[in-house]
Amino acid sequence: MITKRQASLLTELLASETPLPAAWLAARLGVSRRTVFRELEPLTSSLADFSVSLEAVPGQGFRLIGLPDALERLSSECSAILVPQDKLPELLELLLESDAPRPLSWFASRLQVGDAAALLKRAEQRLAGFGLTVERKPGAGVRVDGLELGWRQALGSCVIGVGRPGSGSGDGNGDGVTVPAELAQAASWMTTESVEQLYRYILASVRRVHEGKTIAEGRGIARFAEQAVEISALYPELASQGELEALTLILAASRRNDREGVDDPRMRAWAFRLIEAFDAELAPLLKLDDDLVDGLTLHLSPLLVRVKNHIELPDVLGKGLAESYPELVARTAAASRVLCELPPAELSFLATHFGAALSRLDLSSGRMAYVGVMCLSGIGSSYMLATGLRQRFGARARFEICEPGCDYGVFDMLVSTVPIEAAVPVVQVGPILDAESAVRVDAALGDTMASPSATAAQLLQSRSTQSRLLLDDIDAIISGFTAASVDPDESIEKLFGIAGKMFGQSADAQLQIAKALAAREQQSTQVIPELGIALLHCAAPVDKPAFALINPQSGEFTSAKLQGIKAAVVMLIPSHSERARTELMGRISSALILDERFLGAIRAQDEATVKNLLQRLLHDFLEQQK
Repeated sequence: MITKRQASLLTELLASETPLPAAWLAARLGVSRRTVFRELEPLTSSLADFSVSLEAVPGQGFRLIGLPDALERLSSECSAILVPQDKLPELLELLLESDAPRPLSWFASRLQVGDAAALLKRAEQRLAGFGLTVERKPGAGVRVDGLELGWRQALGSCVIGVGRPGSGSGDGNGDGVTVPAELAQAASWMTTESVEQLYRYILASVRRVHEGKTIAEGRGIARFAEQAVEISALYPELASQGELEALTLILAASRRNDREGVDDPRMRAWAFRLIEAFDAELAPLLKLDDDLVDGLTLHLSPLLVRVKNHIELPDVLGKGLAESYPELVARTAAASRVLCELPPAELSFLATHFGAALSRLDLSSGRMAYVGVMCLSGIGSSYMLATGLRQRFGARARFEICEPGCDYGVFDMLVSTVPIEAAVPVVQVGPILDAESAVRVDAALGDTMASPSATAAQLLQSRSTQSRLLLDDIDAIISGFTAASVDPDESIEKLFGIAGKMFGQSADAQLQIAKALAAREQQSTQVIPELGIALLHCAAPVDKPAFALINPQSGEFTSAKLQGIKAAVVMLIPSHSERARTELMGRISSALILDERFLGAIRAQDEATVKNLLQRLLHDFLEQQK
């Protein structure tokens, strides 16, 4: 008989490709190492029933040995012991609606469960029925991966709150819904499509009632329920529960006339996914269109509420759009499948957003030029010059302020107050755009618009160049990774000097690194007792980013400021680094908090595991940047 605690331990071991130390397992479960050994020791006979054995690897930890089928059976048994069944639908929806990887701790917090690992196993089995997999990103978390069709079907199933589409069981979501004969007869005056929509709504409502939820709780729109109560106070006729619930749906499905929803990160992420699905080549340009991004972000929240609750709007634009812009409508319909199947009116609204954006790009008569603006008099002067250019040529070009020495190749042309050498045309003007300068800019724009180069392609090429530079940085971090072992009574100031010797190419560089770390310590302490580490990080005179460990020989530092600290993590970044490089090092910092295996390996001084996990999380970061 496997206990709940043993099931938790086995779930951690099943999820790991490498042996896990007892100390790491103890920290993960919040128990002592002795408890871990006590729980694992009697498992031999229980595991034998599954044809699985527990192996202790000297110096590394524990791992499970068995054939894939045997390990899968054991996983299912552990899930049955640990999984709270009522949380599974909620986890599925969170997984499907998360655009970026999220750590298991985030899901556990949202679901209010102690451990989401076992629940995730059950979710994987459910998602496999739609052809989807759960992808694990070390240092970042988990996310769903698979074809758009499976994603759409799974999301539609969760949104409506019923079983798998096409099951023929009468609880599908529209791709295979079976309407009971008695309902079809009672609603015979309706179209077939309307009867199916009605039945789907009834199924969702019945499930909500059985769960004892109000419509606001069942749909996640509680704040609109509060507004409905406020409005009903003005109209006593609306005080009944039925009228309040209907009013709640109308409020949630209404479009906003303010910009509060523009800051919704979830809807903004969906807006970017829609843009990428609409036109992958133009996506870099379309994402620069604030009107498009903000418009989609504001529109998506009420759109999803309407789809969830089967509220259809009249399609007043559909016929005209389909006749005049059939390609636009078709591309919008294809892109919308990253969400789910949308009614015609919703597609029409999205098509108008994309159509307006394409119009702003002036793609029908050519394209919009992408122009860099550089003024060495200061940022204020640069903005003045850019404003003047936008006023005169805003319909023909997009102007962006740039810094000297940036990648000029991403632009079609440059407007600068100083002479510069670049592979693209350069127009030199004064800080204030006068008539003569405007004529030269106008002529250069004419030549640029007639050229065959493609701004979107240039932007994508720039992104490829950035990826290559990031790859160089990643290789430098991994190849340069090292660990030093020092006396446990060393002071933090002494560690600054050790870090300097690790990465300084000269005596002067070593001294400068130590001074930079000391200056950083004066701003705020780099000792983090909650994590059991000291994070020695700063901008320093190094050519490439660097990562290293300084470990106390006895397991913990004993000096006053480092009392109880198990390791010092050294992270150096070249001075004046670009944003992408800063984000790269930020990913490592985040992993210290989000990835318990990474932090556990550092505290356990397991250098091989640290290097392996470091390599995986950095290459995952690179893939996300492509």
